[in-house]
Amino acid sequence: MAKVSIIVPIYNVEKYLRKCLDSLVNQSYKDIEILCINDGSKDNSQTIVDEYANKYQNVKSYIKENGGLSDARNYGIDKATGDYYMFVDSDDYIENDAIELLVNQATTDNADVVVCNLDYVYEGGFVKQNEVSFFKKGNPKENNDLIFIANSACDKLFSKKLFVDYRFPKGMWYEDLGSIPTILASANYISKVDKVLYHYFQRSGSIVHRIDERIFDIYKAIDKVKKEILSMSFYKDSKYIEEKFNDYYIIHGANLTTLRIVDYKSEKIKYLNKNLEILESYYPSWYKNHLIKEMGFKKRIFFYLFKRKKFKLLLFLLGKR
Repeated sequence: MAKVSIIVPIYNVEKYLRKCLDSLVNQSYKDIEILCINDGSKDNSQTIVDEYANKYQNVKSYIKENGGLSDARNYGIDKATGDYYMFVDSDDYIENDAIELLVNQATTDNADVVVCNLDYVYEGGFVKQNEVSFFKKGNPKENNDLIFIANSACDKLFSKKLFVDYRFPKGMWYEDLGSIPTILASANYISKVDKVLYHYFQRSGSIVHRIDERIFDIYKAIDKVKKEILSMSFYKDSKYIEEKFNDYYIIHGANLTTLRIVDYKSEKIKYLNKNLEILESYYPSWYKNHLIKEMGFKKRIFFYLFKRKKFKLLLFLLGKR
């Protein structure tokens, strides 16, 4: 039986941690270790970890200085002894049969990565499913689209061999975007359990809701994995992958980042202007990308105004002044 290491980075999550750990200690699959990595929490999170570690033999407690999510995950990887790794954020939770289903699929398909569906659970109880759509299992070297499936580290089971020489980028926002495509590109086979197994809790304090210059790390993340993948012998000089990463600059940089900025409570025009400048430095011809041309009329107007720095009018039309 394959052993699974579940790596749980923890930072000031006393309100949510019990639900997370309950979902892990009650897994139907029993050959697991749960690595709780306390990344310098200042609340009562460690007291809760100690309680579970004392009660359950497979719960392991580690305390380290604060270094961020990637650093905590990397610490867990260095301590893990499993054949597979799963990353669970400490305010999220998984279905009780999640590990069993993922391991069974990995064994059946001899897969390095197994993906599941997840949903977003919002404060107040609203749930939104986020299915990994148009997914066909296979070899990413034969089907390059598999490299560009969901970028979350948390909806996947990984073979430990993918992390022999690889770690998450420390200190970078959007660390999943800056790592998961490279990991997927390194896999020999990727499979899927077509079921919601991971519940991703959406907190108002998460990075996508905060005003911070590091929101622009999204471009560094895309550029990082682009260079890593194109340096691999299997993908070197691939025009298709170049085009897919150009699409990423539209999806994550132009669209998602801009929409997050227009929801800021202040400094919207300053950040919109900087976003445009950075976008054009990474992808000068972004406005000619096929995704822009394929958008609906309202979205094309949105980007027309964005491109021409008509930020006040853009905000007015969106009702975000």
